[in-house]
Amino acid sequence: PWPSQDSVRTVQVWGCDVAAFDAGPEVAHWLTRSLGMQASLVYMPDASIRPVHEQYAEPGDIVSFADGFPILLTSESSLNSLNRLLDDPVTMDRFRPNIVVSGVDARAEDTWSRIQIGEMTFRCPKLCGRCIVTTTDQSTGERLGDEPLKTLTRVHLIGQSAVFGVNLTPLGEGTLHVGDELSILS
Repeated sequence: PWPSQDSVRTVQVWGCDVAAFDAGPEVAHWLTRSLGMQASLVYMPDASIRPVHEQYAEPGDIVSFADGFPILLTSESSLNSLNRLLDDPVTMDRFRPNIVVSGVDARAEDTWSRIQIGEMTFRCPKLCGRCIVTTTDQSTGERLGDEPLKTLTRVHLIGQSAVFGVNLTPLGEGTLHVGDELSILS
């Protein structure tokens, strides 16, 4: 039965080597056949530790297979503001957020350092630098040109990064529900 200790393998996520359980050859065969390319499925167990980037981490901050932080939050008003600058508006899925909030000003999330949503509190360690994946249709995988990244680079560049959304680190465990109230703590 999966996972067993002999199914542990090392995988690389954004330059970090981490231990993961391999789901096995049957799953790999099915994925490879279904996707038309070599593929396998792995799971990161709780015992496997991948730290958040040390420049933005506090002791104990970890992330799994996500990009750089456990959670990404964006706002509907920030997307609406960006879309007013684009010839062809984009949908929120281009930014792949875990949480989308409404009822705040555009880019308000850029100023938050600690928030609460429902019963959960989060630290907001850094804004999310965006990459070329924002130019990709998330349903088809097709690259659709250079937007919205080109416009973000022009209107919302911080340092060397076009930014959209804020990375979050949960400060404990809890459950989020659609419609939970957002409180800005600092």
